[in-house]
Amino acid sequence: MSLCDSLHIGKEFTLFSFAKLNLSLFVYSINNSGYHPISSVFQEISLHDTLFVRVIEEKKCILKCDNLDFPCNQHNLLVKVFESIRPYMEYGFMITVKKQIPIGGGLGGGSSNAATFIRFLAQYCHLPYTPAQLIPFAKSFGADVPFFLDGGTQLVRGIGDSLRCIHPTHDRYFVLILPSIKISTKMVFNAYDVFNSPSKASETPNIILQEQLGDNMLKETVFKLYPKLESICQQFKQLGCPTIRLSGSGSTLFFVVSSWEEAQCWQLKLHKKVKRCDVMAVKPVRSTSRTTEL
Repeated sequence: MSLCDSLHIGKEFTLFSFAKLNLSLFVYSINNSGYHPISSVFQEISLHDTLFVRVIEEKKCILKCDNLDFPCNQHNLLVKVFESIRPYMEYGFMITVKKQIPIGGGLGGGSSNAATFIRFLAQYCHLPYTPAQLIPFAKSFGADVPFFLDGGTQLVRGIGDSLRCIHPTHDRYFVLILPSIKISTKMVFNAYDVFNSPSKASETPNIILQEQLGDNMLKETVFKLYPKLESICQQFKQLGCPTIRLSGSGSTLFFVVSSWEEAQCWQLKLHKKVKRCDVMAVKPVRSTSRTTEL
């Protein structure tokens, strides 16, 4: 097996790697594999990284990025994905990442990058996987990676391996509050076990199925570990923002509005009043063109 005939050395592709929000997050007791099963609605959003993928002669994956905190080494999921399929490749790739998704913000940037690259490889290369086999392949790189293969709005259960596309119940737009705080997901879950007595996994709570927008069971733990984040949340509440929510294990906060115009108005208003955080209005992503050939 080898690269498709349509690829040649020097050809470049532009890939769009979108972020996600957890519109709700229920966390259950740790299982025998050491993971916490969840029930959550994931929503892909318009905030995205851009991956410029160039075909190179050498059979390796070379990374470049404009963010110094982005690991351009063997620990990066993009390199891990390439190394896993390297025996099937004739060439390699140089991937330049224009980073827009905050690192450690709970928006799934690394997982999205990996899934975007997997989707590209599935489309343009002779991978030894059927479409159905791509989900377990993607899962081997992280629990959130399978979601990003299709994106949109999905009910995610288990450890990211049970996925169901769902239709949004309302038109929703989002205003992101992006503090410069990096949060360790592993540390949050470890602390959650100390602070709480999680319940065993059960049927998906009705609030998720009916409204899709619900509680984040990690929020209290995150605020205990990072009191500065709770202080930021209180500041935005005092400015009159709608209900402020936490995405995943943080640190991104967000609130929901019903129109794009309202989201843009909030972004403008908060930019003028708040200096410690970036504020960004974003749209939900439902279907889009993700790849452009150059």
